[in-house]
Amino acid sequence: MGVLSKPEFIGFWTDQRQYHSDKKFVIVLEDSDGALMTRGTDNREQVSALLNLSDGMLADFLRLQIICTINCSASDIDSALLRPGRLLCHRIFGRLDYAQASRLAESLGRKLPQTRDYSLAEIFAGNDTDEIPRQRMGFAA
Repeated sequence: MGVLSKPEFIGFWTDQRQYHSDKKFVIVLEDSDGALMTRGTDNREQVSALLNLSDGMLADFLRLQIICTINCSASDIDSALLRPGRLLCHRIFGRLDYAQASRLAESLGRKLPQTRDYSLAEIFAGNDTDEIPRQRMGFAA
């Protein structure tokens, strides 16, 4: 997130826009909860950087699409980021029932070890044995 507010970042995208004016540019920010939460002393610069990139003259010039993944509640996100014209859409990916999860796993060449609901992370995280890792809670050694 720190790179978004640096002048070098703006220069980089400006150069890319000149060379690839017909392309769409996308930034994916994974686990961006902290940067999107209601502004406080620890994330004020991050929220401001996202606001500058998503709205106003800079946003119009760079034409970036920003995709953020979060694990917090949407109600915890800074209200300025949720204003019309900034947030184009949001998607919630819940757990898949076994039939849906099994079809997805099979399309990835994997098999599910148990008949239960699965998250997308569990399905896509497959390991060397092509089994989906078990969900754990608490602390482990």
